[in-house]
Amino acid sequence: MDKLLVWTVVFFVNATPAFGQEDHDLDREIDLLIQELRDEETSFRRLAVDDLGNIGPPAVPALLKTLQDKAGIVRVSAADALGAIGTEAKSAVPALTKALQDEHQDVRRSAAQSLGRINTDPKLEND
Repeated sequence: MDKLLVWTVVFFVNATPAFGQEDHDLDREIDLLIQELRDEETSFRRLAVDDLGNIGPPAVPALLKTLQDKAGIVRVSAADALGAIGTEAKSAVPALTKALQDEHQDVRRSAAQSLGRINTDPKLEND
């Protein structure tokens, strides 16, 4: 699929939430972004991760897979996106814990920060 078309569709859907909200096919949008995660161009994969993060909890499975991307900057974006989702991304805790051992310092830092944001321990939330 033409990259410009994909990004136009994604932008239009994200920029105009009131338009066709009932017809909004979130699964289709996620599928389009997952296709972009396979692109050779790092910048396209990173943009796709950012858009998946904006979708929120339904995008967590795709973001989890992206923590294995070959580019460190894409892995950083994935960790950041999961942290931004917060407690609704608690299924990401094992993968983010593993990312604490990543070869890239920025990935490790983002993973640690995201684990803090996802924290679901009520005892720690009151501190």
